[in-house]
Amino acid sequence: MRLLQKYQDKVNWVLSPLTKPVSAGSYLRWFSGVVVSVFLLCIAAVWFVDPHIYYHRAIGLKQVFDNSQAMIPGIMRHYDYDAIMFGSSMTQNFNIREINHIFGVKSIKATTAGLSGETFDQYFRFAKKCNPDGLKRCFIGVDIFSFAKIGEQLWEPYDHLYGDSLFPAEYFFSTDTLGDVFDAVIANCTAGRNPVAQQQLDFYQMFSNRIGKFRYSRESMEWSIRCMDQLPKSPDKSTRQNFEKQLLSHIRENPQIKFDLFLPPYSIYFWCFQKKLGHLDEYSALRNFLAEEVGKLPNAVLHDFQAEWDIVCNLDNYKDITHYSPAINSEILRKIHSGKYISSGIQVKKSTNLIRKKLEEYDAAFLSLYGNKPSRKK
Repeated sequence: MRLLQKYQDKVNWVLSPLTKPVSAGSYLRWFSGVVVSVFLLCIAAVWFVDPHIYYHRAIGLKQVFDNSQAMIPGIMRHYDYDAIMFGSSMTQNFNIREINHIFGVKSIKATTAGLSGETFDQYFRFAKKCNPDGLKRCFIGVDIFSFAKIGEQLWEPYDHLYGDSLFPAEYFFSTDTLGDVFDAVIANCTAGRNPVAQQQLDFYQMFSNRIGKFRYSRESMEWSIRCMDQLPKSPDKSTRQNFEKQLLSHIRENPQIKFDLFLPPYSIYFWCFQKKLGHLDEYSALRNFLAEEVGKLPNAVLHDFQAEWDIVCNLDNYKDITHYSPAINSEILRKIHSGKYISSGIQVKKSTNLIRKKLEEYDAAFLSLYGNKPSRKK
């Protein structure tokens, strides 16, 4: 008891200055000092770690590659590269080491889930600004529904990261930035025993889906179909204009860059779904339109994987009707390099007709799944 009392007395002695009344002037000076100290500490932490690579790569820590929307401008600004992989969640699982090895390039990724045409336009323009002479090759996963979106500017919350301000206050004092500072420290501290943290620190796997997050199997695919309640953006007359403004114009204006565009291999059930929604004709017409326009451009080719039955009809490759496993990403790279899947306008039209015929084999099974919603208990 005496030891406890002695300890309590010391604590009270230390805290006693805080319990005594102070003058208004003293309190204001003390409070202002605390606030300024906190602000300076935030500034120092953000500058030191620089989670979004605005000024430099992280100092004293390994860089965390997790928040693509915030990090892409910094990566474009501060990394050495001559090739970029652009695309939506269908391209997030490409491995940079594989890209570099297969194509003999030095690449980065500008891949963001839900990528819109407007966001791709912003990413490409900024890459050209940061690396006007060094960018030699672009790989672009083309989702037609991405270019059907209007007004989805995914970079907008991070607009300050595209500027040249010496002190962007939004960067230093946003909860998003401070949260990423904290995540960077935690990832570095736990990487020795945490495979997810190891992946976050791996430059070659930047922005990939976290290990174990998804299961790719027929069961996962079928469950996702039963649960589907969000419809993809349907293409309309403006989609062709968006293709021209946000994609094709960049290819025409940059003849020194080689563009490898590819149509991702969605599952056969994706096409069944478009038929169910009444959008199959629009998608078919836009596939053909894109192929015809790319065929006019000497510095671009289109690789069409949407009628690769070994992939699209093997439902164990997918977690839902569009997203395939990382193994398929690796296969896509090899197929692009082979050059066997470069498709002209005529070839794409033939594949479009084949897709329309093939989906008839799976249409009944899809409708059975889509109309059979799971119970809440499951």
